[in-house]
Amino acid sequence: MQTYTSQYSDVTFNSRSNYPIIVVQTPTFSHEYFSLGSSVAEGTIDISIYTTNAQAADRFLDAINNSIETYKDDLREVGLRFVDLVGIDTDMFERGHMKIHRRTVTWRFNYIFAKTIAY
Repeated sequence: MQTYTSQYSDVTFNSRSNYPIIVVQTPTFSHEYFSLGSSVAEGTIDISIYTTNAQAADRFLDAINNSIETYKDDLREVGLRFVDLVGIDTDMFERGHMKIHRRTVTWRFNYIFAKTIAY
C-alpha cells in the first residue's frame, strides 16, 4: 500500500507509484436502546481499494474480506458482533493517462458498548 486514508484525496495522483491506495471510510452508526446497562450501535463500514491493475484490486479485496472473516472472533472480543458482508462494488475510471480500478466492500456490524453514566 502506498497510502492509507479515511477518504480519497482531492489531490490528483498522476503517477503509478501513488497506487495502490486503501480508503477505510469512517463507520456510519444508528444507535438503538439495547438494555438498561448497555447499548448497541448498528453500523456499516466501506473499505475501498484503488489500483492501476484490476487483478491486483481483486486480490487486495479478497485479502481484506478473508482477514475480516478469519478474525471475527477477535472482533467479537472488542464488541463487534454480527459482522456480515453487505455488498461489493466495482468501478473503473481514467485519471490522466491511467486506468484506475476501484473495489469497494461494505460490512455491516453491531457494536455493543456499556453506557456512560454522568452524575
